[in-house]
Amino acid sequence: MSDYPTYPETLIPAKYANLVAELSAVEELFAMRLGVTMNCGDIRLVKTNEAYVIQEKHYAKSGKEDWRFSAKYADITSAIIEFRRLVVGGAP
Repeated sequence: MSDYPTYPETLIPAKYANLVAELSAVEELFAMRLGVTMNCGDIRLVKTNEAYVIQEKHYAKSGKEDWRFSAKYADITSAIIEFRRLVVGGAP
């Protein structure tokens, strides 16, 4: 089991405040450029016009790679929480 909680409300208030600040910084990064992508291994988070989309890389038997839709979120917080969960594992 991870010692880093999946859900931010389980953090102590000071750490939660830091997390909110970090999420705001990430959101500003996405706001600066349309189509910004954050990758970590076979998982990526993409900002589209409408939402934050999480995609997972899949490999065909031929060796060809493609990105497939995994989840879509209207807000950066939910997207980052799910992105982190997919990258490091943990309860859904």
